Amino acid sequence: MKKKLVAVGTIMMLFGISVLFAQTGSIAKSLNSPVLHARTDSIPDPLCGHTLVSVSDSCFILFGGDQSSRAVINELWAYNKDNSKWEKKEPDNPIPRRHRHASVKSNDKMITFFGEGLSGLLSDIWEYDPVTNQCTELPSGGTSTPGEREYHSATSIGNDIYICGGLDSDGLGLADTWSYNIETGIWTQKSDHPGACAGHGAFHYNGSLYAFGGYEPEYSSFRNDIWCFDPSANSWNFVNVGGTVPSERAFFATADNSAGSFYAFGGQNEIRTTAMSDNYKFDVSTSTWTQLADGPAISKAAAVYVDETSIYLFGGLNEFGDATNDLWKYNPSADTWEEIVGVDDPAIIEPSGFSLSAFPNPFNPLTTIKYQLIKSGYIELKIFNIKGELVRTLVKDERNIGDHSVIWNGDDESGKHVSSGVYLYKLNVNNKTEAVRKCLLLK
Repeated sequence: MKKKLVAVGTIMMLFGISVLFAQTGSIAKSLNSPVLHARTDSIPDPLCGHTLVSVSDSCFILFGGDQSSRAVINELWAYNKDNSKWEKKEPDNPIPRRHRHASVKSNDKMITFFGEGLSGLLSDIWEYDPVTNQCTELPSGGTSTPGEREYHSATSIGNDIYICGGLDSDGLGLADTWSYNIETGIWTQKSDHPGACAGHGAFHYNGSLYAFGGYEPEYSSFRNDIWCFDPSANSWNFVNVGGTVPSERAFFATADNSAGSFYAFGGQNEIRTTAMSDNYKFDVSTSTWTQLADGPAISKAAAVYVDETSIYLFGGLNEFGDATNDLWKYNPSADTWEEIVGVDDPAIIEPSGFSLSAFPNPFNPLTTIKYQLIKSGYIELKIFNIKGELVRTLVKDERNIGDHSVIWNGDDESGKHVSSGVYLYKLNVNNKTEAVRKCLLLK
């Protein structure tokens, strides 16, 4: 795996999802790039509707989701943070295929609930043990049990895992809340959430369950309220919040950490086709929202994992409705995003001796593209859109050895401003492609 750093401003806690593409073999072909393997077992395919769950201090697990072809899968991948590598896991008794499910960590194992499978919605529960690489279907008992669903939330508090909301098989919103005891396998129904919510975010703090946002299909509306469920009183209470409150949204990436901070990135709003890139942090102890700098992403239905020092984000649907498979790591102390690029990424060519970079990235309204030449020659520096179509030629001339730079102001060849999105900038030296990079224009 190779790495590159992208500066994102000065706010210390940032959160985003990559929209930069790595799945399209035609991009590499249209850019006259060397043909790299479009698919190997070194990195996961582009995905949306998947989950990320930490199982140890050095490893998190990716499970399920669907690909750009809309094929629902049941692949398991482990990402090792120590060596920045993915490893595909193949248990003997794999969890059935699904997406739009929910997964949590419990006793260093991944517990997966429900979702949509090949023949419809599911109501089963599965456990994956990364130590033995075995999957086991868990019992589902009690006086009553929750119905099949998708786009629900799952939150682990002690020995209980709380399931809230989602959509049923008729596409209707759900508001029911349940607790599942991991030791007994027994379900207990709790008080309903105050209104249907699907694609919402849930987190825990001091033994209580919190739920933010979501979609209410009956009203075709999105929420941005926060409610707190007190298990001891079996009641939901409205949370009065301050700060810069996020707009209504659903299907965003969400995670919390042990310090009592909850993060929400992107998702979609009342304009159903719109994916967003704004990021927010909620401090539970003060009930205060803080808007963070936009991340290097416009996405929904992605997955995120937060540890004590970093934020990892993988996949999701971009503004074009395509799934991605970029993995980003954010370092709060350095205020930088580090894109961890697989060697099989066909949209990226790492320079051999040559240097190519853009700053700022993401940018608005302009970015400076810098390149270092290890030999003199005829240089072509061009901008392409994600379809591989030429947008702008920035340099087409002889250049000497050394450092060079050029500013791109987001215009095409005719001087017209291009739209927000992902663009590729390509360096040719003496008619040979030496490097291709990605940049993101945000407006």
